[in-house]
Amino acid sequence: MIFNNTILPEELITWIEIGKEFQLIDITDGNLLKDLQIQSKWIPGNILLSKVSELEKNIPVILSCRVGSDSFVLMNILATEYQMKNVLSLKSGFFGLRELIES
Repeated sequence: MIFNNTILPEELITWIEIGKEFQLIDITDGNLLKDLQIQSKWIPGNILLSKVSELEKNIPVILSCRVGSDSFVLMNILATEYQMKNVLSLKSGFFGLRELIES
């Protein structure tokens, strides 16, 4: 089964503005979200599955990669193999979010 739990950059910005509680995980190799000054936790995608215990269980967990494809794959693994139904993938990833913020 493939899950399509995604969140748009616009939705994420709204969540930030209204103070919605969530955990944002930057799975890029270079901790890109720090450049946008958005609070996030950096766990590179290649070690994320060994760090599942660091992911929140009771609030949304948003995975962000460069363009959204790696986070989508990892979100599906977490949803199916780890039964984490609170995991979302940031559609268009870091670059989509940066474009929105800088426009």
